[in-house]
Amino acid sequence: MTKKKETLIYTVITSVAFLALSYLFGIVISFECNWLTNEFLFVTFSGAFASSLVVLISEIFGYRQLKKALENELYSHTVYLYAAAKVAKNTMTSVIENTEIHVLPDMLDQQQYQISSALNCIFNLDYSTFCKKQELSVELTAFKGKHTDYMAMMRECAYLRMSINQTQIDEIMKNPCFRGPINTTYPLVLKTAQILQKHFDTIISDCEKLLDKVDYSGRFDWKARKENVSQVNSIDLKNSSLENFFKRNL
Repeated sequence: MTKKKETLIYTVITSVAFLALSYLFGIVISFECNWLTNEFLFVTFSGAFASSLVVLISEIFGYRQLKKALENELYSHTVYLYAAAKVAKNTMTSVIENTEIHVLPDMLDQQQYQISSALNCIFNLDYSTFCKKQELSVELTAFKGKHTDYMAMMRECAYLRMSINQTQIDEIMKNPCFRGPINTTYPLVLKTAQILQKHFDTIISDCEKLLDKVDYSGRFDWKARKENVSQVNSIDLKNSSLENFFKRNL
């Protein structure tokens, strides 16, 4: 979109220059030259202006189409990010509130990948409008400015696995025969889950702010769709065992 803006600016400057030259030679009648007349210059520059005007109109149309396409893409990536973060947060909430649920080392792997991918897609979007104070442009710039923080939060999902492993080591040190499941009754796992829950909540909150700005014209109907997207559940932890997998597919 940045290159489209540069082309549009160049076309505007060219059109204005040819318009000025056409006007100049149109009103000047004292220009005399054996091989170059005022009328010839007027026709030449007015023709060039007409051509550049056609290009300008085409570029304006192309800019508007590209702007709309990028907003569609931004909305799609942000909703995807919002839903993935919701699932991850709800999963952490479930294991915190229900201590009977086993906390698995890889339970956030899929959401971590989805969130990271969506964040990178949004960060790489070249949405650059002429009005720097446009609310969407300002909010998107602020969101991109937190990209490093968001990615750091996603990397910290690895601490869930670390807390589980450390808990298992601690319990085996106490009881070599320990084979019990790990849940949030163990302090290390509980604290890690609470921290990750806050991380996902931060991303969700920022996504909501961005989506409100993306839907500035109301064409995405985000306010009506938000309720449906917000109803995404956590990972199905109770039916994710290998035994249940065989029951569902055999």
